[in-house]
Parts: sequence; structure tokens; C-alpha cells
Amino acid sequence: MVAFLSPEWFDTLARAARSAPPFDVSGDRPLVIEQVATTVDGEHIWHLTLDADGSTVTVGPADDPTVRFSTSAAVAEAIVRGTDDPRGAFLRGDLRIGGDTQRLVAHAAALRQLDDVFAAARSELDG
Repeated sequence: MVAFLSPEWFDTLARAARSAPPFDVSGDRPLVIEQVATTVDGEHIWHLTLDADGSTVTVGPADDPTVRFSTSAAVAEAIVRGTDDPRGAFLRGDLRIGGDTQRLVAHAAALRQLDDVFAAARSELDG
């Protein structure tokens, strides 16, 4: 199993993102989802960019994220591994969402497609 938030974990996500088909996110700017996981060592920040050219995962903050998800590393890992539900985490107050949530909802189909892209990465990460 690949350690959550390790360089290998980010490499696996980035490889999966590069293999994804282009996303129809319409508009003149990409859909950028920034994620922040807080540990005792501080914040781990990465972002996913979706556009007509494909998708990328980049370690570090985004210049202009569309939305930002923030949570503890434990909750983030549980969501990634499928042992927690993002909606449940949000309703419990364990997951905070900021930014243009309407644009996020408008691109729900692209996000469902993204889940399929990362399914193989999840099995690789779980080893």
C-alpha cells in the first residue's frame, strides 16, 4: 500500500490524471479543485485541473482555484480509500468547501467521469 500524501501517492494520482480523456468543462477557464489535508506537520495542498486539454494533478496551491476542499488528513484518506463519504464528512462538518460551488455542481458529469479515471489508481494505491 502506498502511503497517503507520499511522493509516490501524488505520482500515482498524476499518472492517472494524465491518462484521462479531455473534460468538457465549458467556459473560458479550467475547473480547478484544490485540496487541503491538515496533519500535525501542517497543510498538504494539491490541486486537480480539468479542461479540454486533459487533466493534471499538481502538488501545491492553485493560483486561482474554482473550489477548495479542506479537511484533516485522516478524513481525506478515508474519503480517498472509500471508507468515508464526502457528503457525510461535509454534513458532519469534517469537510469544508469554499469557492464557486455552483460551477462544481454544474460539472457533476465531469466529476463522475473523474471517479472512473481514479478507480484504477485507488486499487494501485491500496496495493
